[in-house]
Amino acid sequence: MSVPEAAGVRCPRCDLPMARQDFTTFYADLCETGCHGLWFDAGELQRVDRHGKGHGQALERALAIPPIASEIAARPRTCRACDEPMDEIGYELHQFVKIDECPGCEGVFVDAGELAILRQRPLTATEAAIARRIRRSRRARRARREEETRRERQLLISLMLLR
Repeated sequence: MSVPEAAGVRCPRCDLPMARQDFTTFYADLCETGCHGLWFDAGELQRVDRHGKGHGQALERALAIPPIASEIAARPRTCRACDEPMDEIGYELHQFVKIDECPGCEGVFVDAGELAILRQRPLTATEAAIARRIRRSRRARRARREEETRRERQLLISLMLLR
């Protein structure tokens, strides 16, 4: 069942309102009237990205959405949660599936049909281990960037105090 989203939440792809979808253990947001893309907050996509993971009517409906040929011009997407420019990345072992990920809040936007592609087959044990390493590596890179940003801010504050 779709639950209306808080006022003002818009799709990062087509800028139309998104509706909250109950995925049983979390909520994701669906662009129901536009591109049919899905927004997942940090860590939520990993709960449903593999064959056999997740359940519920909202997931079944999301998996039934076919890819839509887009008339929306390719443009940089902005995170709907924190207004940061999103990075287009290949998703873990499915490098041909390009998802949009926010480097700030780690929210993820998947285009219509991409979730079904990610879930097409179960991963082998080796592939699952590689996927875990990729996730850990991304977290470590983000942590390093955050630490560098923190140090830069401290340096700027120190310089401003010296004046």
